[in-house]
Amino acid sequence: MCIIERNPIVPVNNYEQVLEGRIILDRKAAVFAAGFSKQKSIAMKKLSIAIALTAMFLGASAFAGPEPTVSSILENALRKNFAGATDVNWEFTPDFNFANFVVDGKTVDAAFNEEGDLLGFSRNIHLTEVPKAVLESLQAKYPDFTISSQVAEVRYEGKTFYNVVAQDKKKILKLKCLANGRIFVESRFKK
Repeated sequence: MCIIERNPIVPVNNYEQVLEGRIILDRKAAVFAAGFSKQKSIAMKKLSIAIALTAMFLGASAFAGPEPTVSSILENALRKNFAGATDVNWEFTPDFNFANFVVDGKTVDAAFNEEGDLLGFSRNIHLTEVPKAVLESLQAKYPDFTISSQVAEVRYEGKTFYNVVAQDKKKILKLKCLANGRIFVESRFKK
């Protein structure tokens, strides 16, 4: 889903501290490297870099395991629910199997269980493709807002809703719109 969200890993009030700590660590590393490099010859530096690159390559390839195979149940479920899907990529978790693919020129993300049941999916559509009730509600409720032309259509547990981003001069709203035209503000951000 391509809705813009602000979900920082580091809380804003600690960001300056983290940034400051990084600068201090970088300075210490630079001072250490400068003192250490004076003692090495150019040949030793090249050898060190070659060894480090080799270690990084071997370390990365050690973690690359065999690519998991997709069961015929999941392949059939994908074909049944999304005929003509191309460029299929799978991601597996203990509880769900996620497929990312293209249908009719649109990128789709879908979730399946091990039995091949479609649990839900999302795709990006144009604002003009949402139901008329949604468009009318957006125009009536947010007449002074700019509505993003990209909308995330989500189908989950038999219900369809549309994630829309609306903004005015002061704020950005993430809206959840039901097909019947009801609109809920999921989150709001100051500009």
